[in-house]
Amino acid sequence: MTNDSPSCVLVVDDSESIRKRLAQILALRGWDVAVAGSAEEARTALGAEKFDVVAIDMTMPGTSGLALLREIRQTDADTCIVMLTGEGDIERAAECAEAGADDSMEKASFEPLQGADFRLRRAFATRLLELERRRISEELHKANEHLQQANAELASLSQTDQLTGLANRRHLEELLQKEIERCGRYGHCLGVALLDLDHFKKVNDTAGHQAGDRVLSDFGRLLTDSLRATDAAGRYGGEEFLIFFPETDLDGVRVCLERLRRETAAAPLGPPGLRAHVTVSCGGTAVRPTDKDAELVMRKLVGRADEALYKAKNTGRNRVVVAPAD
Repeated sequence: MTNDSPSCVLVVDDSESIRKRLAQILALRGWDVAVAGSAEEARTALGAEKFDVVAIDMTMPGTSGLALLREIRQTDADTCIVMLTGEGDIERAAECAEAGADDSMEKASFEPLQGADFRLRRAFATRLLELERRRISEELHKANEHLQQANAELASLSQTDQLTGLANRRHLEELLQKEIERCGRYGHCLGVALLDLDHFKKVNDTAGHQAGDRVLSDFGRLLTDSLRATDAAGRYGGEEFLIFFPETDLDGVRVCLERLRRETAAAPLGPPGLRAHVTVSCGGTAVRPTDKDAELVMRKLVGRADEALYKAKNTGRNRVVVAPAD
């Protein structure tokens, strides 16, 4: 069905006189007409040729016209199908429409000549409009899916540190403020920590920045694998990372950080052939938030964790220092 104007029609009717008369009428109006006297003949014709319109008698013996309509619609949703009914057969016409017919035409409307031609062409035009509507709807649906996917990817890119796959600083601070609000609402503890890879500059200077990037990437995966499902980590800047531990007191923060410190020291990081045992210094704190200003609480927590990290770095590195937020 490629042209806007139909050219070929299959007339299916067990009455030879009706087949011949309708074929004659349509041929005079410029149609290329094929006929079938039964459902079986119609199946053969439909298997051999593509028709713009199929006109089917409603009350054929054997396989009825309605059954043939339903059979065709199981595999062909595009071809225009018009059912030929008796005079005033409104209920059957509604049944045909529910089964997938584009129109129903009383056989009495064959005369004058333009009657059948007009009804078939109108049904064909309606089918074309429906197919076009369906095509546009499907394209809009696909375009909407692509747009949603693109938006999701853009959102992920805006929230993710591309090197480590962890949250970037902006997104991590948004998550942390929400967690502060939640812990404050329910009176729960919240732990926060800053981690810094020891002597990372030496890695860049001796092995190159690509090797350094690989160390950061590997450390990001180590954090992802080591943290609990409720924890969140992100790259805070350079070789510095921030983690928060919901519903975790100061002792719990210490335990989590000690585990991370040991795992980091034991795991060779970096590209094959240039793997190195990198250590990490950790500073942590914990608080039960009471201030309703989540941003202010976040600044205090991060500042306290930074002080603890500074102490860890200045007392030998590769160690954990925790301090209460208050």
